[in-house]
Amino acid sequence: MTRHSVHVRLLIKDYPACFRFYRDILGFEVTWDDGNYASFQEGELRLAIFKRDMMAEAIENTDKVSDVESQDKFALIFEVTNVDEHHRQLQEKGVQFIL
Repeated sequence: MTRHSVHVRLLIKDYPACFRFYRDILGFEVTWDDGNYASFQEGELRLAIFKRDMMAEAIENTDKVSDVESQDKFALIFEVTNVDEHHRQLQEKGVQFIL
């Protein structure tokens, strides 16, 4: 069986902030937005965000603990032509970097 990645879906708590980040800060093209679920296109990457509590309801696991202190569970990796220039542009848009 051949498989290929369709898209990445992030399950998030703060939909408005996350939506604005990908649209306004990173400049991803919005291909769908209904206020609970959005999808973005950036080159070949298709990225979606969905409210975490709504996903828990959809797959019937609302009885599980949703917030626990833990290490990161994923990383999104983007290739850029000039890291310093992208860093500067993101700082100008208000992104705070954790070093």
